[in-house]
Amino acid sequence: MPHFPARVALLLLTLYAVVPVANGQGADSYVRWSAEAVETDAEPGTNLQLALRADITDGWKMYAMDSPRPSRGVDITVTDAPADVKVVGSVRQADPREAFDPNFQIDVTYFVGTADFVFDLDVEPGVDRSSATLGFDVLFQICNDALGICLPPTTRPLRIRLDGS
Repeated sequence: MPHFPARVALLLLTLYAVVPVANGQGADSYVRWSAEAVETDAEPGTNLQLALRADITDGWKMYAMDSPRPSRGVDITVTDAPADVKVVGSVRQADPREAFDPNFQIDVTYFVGTADFVFDLDVEPGVDRSSATLGFDVLFQICNDALGICLPPTTRPLRIRLDGS
């Protein structure tokens, strides 16, 4: 039993050496979001597409919208839209990868490098797109298999002007 405190200290030191990579740094340190609004006339009632892109740091993966629990897939919620702007349909995602996840011990869907999401908007005529904005929250979770760590699900509020800037 005299070695027990030394073993505990060694374990804590090891954890302290590995976990700081993510400790104190939120998922925003490893994922950068951008958005672009694009004119379209693809379907009746849709005249603007909003494209979101997540740039994911090497070594990390982000779980796709359809990834099973306990992983936490991306969830995009519009939180603020002008009255004359309507979301049409649901959010679509690029095709994710699928593989066994050592963190959750199940098959999951996920993105590495980049993740793209698109949703359609119907913007009424006369809306000043240079000043009209759309607010939304993006909830996501990332993990690093090599380090054996996952960061808690993170909600990132975003806002974009409807002219794409």
